[in-house]
Amino acid sequence: MLVKIEGLDVIEGLDVIEGEGSKVAFYKAGYELSIHRPHPSKESLRYRIKFVREFLII
Repeated sequence: MLVKIEGLDVIEGLDVIEGEGSKVAFYKAGYELSIHRPHPSKESLRYRIKFVREFLII
């Protein structure tokens, strides 16, 4: 499954901040989730997708 995590910035109430290097931070309702973009491939690993999904459910 390919998921473009950066595309989540269209979700209302979700702020996406680009960090140094491959770091991306998501902020929602006072919570923060920081992950790194996948490299060298462009596919997100299942555990990253799971973290983001659980974060969005908050």
